[in-house]
Amino acid sequence: MRNRNNRIVFCMNDDELNKLNRKIEKSGLTRTAFLRKMCAGIEVKEQPSADFFDILYQLRMIGNNIHQVAIKANTLGLIDAPLYRKNYEMLQAVIGRIMEVIY
Repeated sequence: MRNRNNRIVFCMNDDELNKLNRKIEKSGLTRTAFLRKMCAGIEVKEQPSADFFDILYQLRMIGNNIHQVAIKANTLGLIDAPLYRKNYEMLQAVIGRIMEVIY
């Protein structure tokens, strides 16, 4: 059985409709989902770009690598300096990408 039985129809001019459609497209939601969230008072944000997910993946990989360096250092009592340096440089590169995206 359908949960939402009430239909609302209203008119918009071309400019208003175009503006609404751009916001909906940026959110990645359907028009209905977008409008329901707006009515519920939920702030609808733009869907993150593909770069965001790529950077997030890279940060997770670096974090995992650093964790492995820490485990190895704890077990052996010494730090694998070349591996640590490589991860540091990867982290700096990702930070550089983040700064490019932000600024």
